[in-house]
Amino acid sequence: MKLKSLLFCTLLGSAFSSASAETVIKILHIQSNPKIREIWQQAAQKFESAQAGVKVQFDYLENEAFKAKLPTLLQSKERPSAFHSWGGGVMYEQVNSGICQDITKSVTEGGFKDSFDRDGPAAGSRYGQGS
Repeated sequence: MKLKSLLFCTLLGSAFSSASAETVIKILHIQSNPKIREIWQQAAQKFESAQAGVKVQFDYLENEAFKAKLPTLLQSKERPSAFHSWGGGVMYEQVNSGICQDITKSVTEGGFKDSFDRDGPAAGSRYGQGS
């Protein structure tokens, strides 16, 4: 689990490697385990120290609050840079509406995809939020 969390932040970092001085990467999640959140925070601090002017901001919402608030956030100026999602209908809607983009190439390079346990919504593809 530690490796997946660290690799997640590393992948996220590669997506924002040319970030400007005012960049805040917002990550909306439902992870309540303090040990995992600490791993994420350590990875974020390491990334921030390597990327001048970039701040990683983790925002936690309890599961039901997350489900209720996410659709509104995704249509607003406050939309997160990355967010937790469940497979199935909700994710298909996010992909089909253009909220999530195909990031297969990004996760394939460097072996990051090998840390995932199963296929994405389209066999062999991975999806993430577009800019």
